[in-house]
Amino acid sequence: MGISKRAGLPFFLIFFVLAGTSLAVNIGMIDLIGNYSITREEIMAAMAYCREGSNVTLGDIEQDIFNIKDMGYFQDVKYNITNYIGDTKILTLEVIEYPYIKEVTVKVEGPRLIDQKQLAQYLLVQTNKALNYKKLIRTMNSIKNHYTTEGFSMIEMKNNVQVIDGNMFVPDGKLTISVVEYGINDIVVIGELGDITYQEIFDTLKIRTFKAYYEDFWKFITIKDKCYPNTTELQMAF
Repeated sequence: MGISKRAGLPFFLIFFVLAGTSLAVNIGMIDLIGNYSITREEIMAAMAYCREGSNVTLGDIEQDIFNIKDMGYFQDVKYNITNYIGDTKILTLEVIEYPYIKEVTVKVEGPRLIDQKQLAQYLLVQTNKALNYKKLIRTMNSIKNHYTTEGFSMIEMKNNVQVIDGNMFVPDGKLTISVVEYGINDIVVIGELGDITYQEIFDTLKIRTFKAYYEDFWKFITIKDKCYPNTTELQMAF
């Protein structure tokens, strides 16, 4: 059965596109714009193929765009190819950096179940340059893993990075990584209790709650950190 001209058109277009990705581009100049805190040298070091005077395919350029994004400093990277001298081209790379970071702070909301000095060792985000979002995520995951290793799973990691009109923003350039340590306010039992009373269950669990102490101010202050059970204590109670 023959293939009609109309049926063969999509195949022709696909072939043309694929063939276009292998066409060599002779780079006469690389124009880099949008980098304010990340140097040209840092960006060029991340690129594996694109150099002034080199012949590259569009696939090579796309790979280097990926490599630049993978550095972690840029919200977006775009490129454009224009004519230069003779058969050479200008490769224009436009990068959009993440917010500039002046200061990084780790803030703990809770009784500080882990010494803050131990948490500081996981800080990977550098100051006086654009935020490295990959390092921010790695920092937060490392802190959370440290808590888990120490037996505390009731925590939440936050940061003050905001998104405005699709762009990231850090107020005053001061990045705050927050660790929220959750204590137990109350114990709620769901289901049929039968002959067992709520108080008997509460006494058996032996898990301290804020609710049991907050009416006595001084006792609440002294017992507060005991309302943050670790994983082993919760498992033993259950």
